[in-house]
Amino acid sequence: MLTIAYSVFQGNVGTAYRQRAQLLVFYFIFVAVGFVLLQEKREEKKRQKLIERRELATQQAATVGRSQISR
Repeated sequence: MLTIAYSVFQGNVGTAYRQRAQLLVFYFIFVAVGFVLLQEKREEKKRQKLIERRELATQQAATVGRSQISR
């Protein structure tokens, strides 16, 4: 929406190019939101891998414990 407003008010490409710094602030807001979402997704994957590793280790420990008891 803001980009459309600027395109109406800026008469030519040179003026729009010089005024680009005003728009970058608004674009960085969207970049920041995307960056945070990407980080959260990565953290969730790490958390899931850690949970899976713990469950696997628990299952293996239980299996080893059972095999030692039956001997």
